[in-house]
Amino acid sequence: PVPSPRTRAAASQSDLPTQLQDLRVNIVPDALLGYGAPTPIFVNGLPSTFSRRLSGAAADFFYSGVFRYDDLRIGFLRIPSFAPANQAQALARFNAEIAFFRANTDGLIIDEMRNPGGNACYLEQLVSRLTTEPFRTLGWALRPWPLLPYYTNTLISAKSAGAPFTEIAQHEANLDEIRAANREGRLSKPLPLCGTPGLTVQPFRNAAREAIGYDKPIMVLTDEFSTSAGDAFPAVLQDNGRALIYGYRTNGAGGNVVDLPAGTYSEANTRMTLGLMVRNGDVVTDDYPSAPYVENIGVRPDLTVDYMTKENLLNNGATFVTRFTEAMAEYIRQRR
Repeated sequence: PVPSPRTRAAASQSDLPTQLQDLRVNIVPDALLGYGAPTPIFVNGLPSTFSRRLSGAAADFFYSGVFRYDDLRIGFLRIPSFAPANQAQALARFNAEIAFFRANTDGLIIDEMRNPGGNACYLEQLVSRLTTEPFRTLGWALRPWPLLPYYTNTLISAKSAGAPFTEIAQHEANLDEIRAANREGRLSKPLPLCGTPGLTVQPFRNAAREAIGYDKPIMVLTDEFSTSAGDAFPAVLQDNGRALIYGYRTNGAGGNVVDLPAGTYSEANTRMTLGLMVRNGDVVTDDYPSAPYVENIGVRPDLTVDYMTKENLLNNGATFVTRFTEAMAEYIRQRR
């Protein structure tokens, strides 16, 4: 049977939290070389000392390896997207790679160039394994009206689970803010999206409660096709001083676009943005007024280097690889 318009609307509303977490842009896969591809765009330009660990096959979820530069051992990990077919399996694979890199490298280069995005909460899980300290995640300025049930149920669930008083108080504050924004017809103040009561996320810990994330220097490679969750990942790491961002300004696609019914009887859908990513402070550039958003502004690298040159085209990106390797070696030595 065909569901009634009211049923369709209710189903769409109940899916909103999941839709909000989905930060990706879908384009024709063949429209851009290497977009969402498992292997790096410069794979044929990697150093001769590169020893591959993961091949980027579907079961690997990532492409990884280690190479030597002078006296340094540098890890390399490509994240092709933040939308793995199986998040639990992907996190298990990521845990194993991080454990290896922590024991066997002096620094880690993470490639998220041409990344179409994915799930915001999976992204936070990856970041929690790249640090041993609590970190501030992105806040979300949200359209309040569809999210009143979600934040109400989150508070009820926390109380039912016997959550600590401080956590319940934060959930109550979140619901109060959603209600106030709804009354006043505005976006909410920055709120968490992934279950944590506040914007501080704890590092990943083992069964003994020891933080076992990567604790050495990190470089993240970005370009103008690092999109949505591909914007958010370097933004979180840069805001927390956890990584050197190298490459080109990210896409600036920012938050999420969700499908909603366009009218009770129209049988049509419309798409709208329900949340804006809010960084931990204003981004100051010559291109835009200062603002704390990812949308339109993107993440500006600490070191700006354009991959899209004739030289890189002709030598499979070897020039780009040489330059980011030299920059990474200097970064590692500065932080020793």
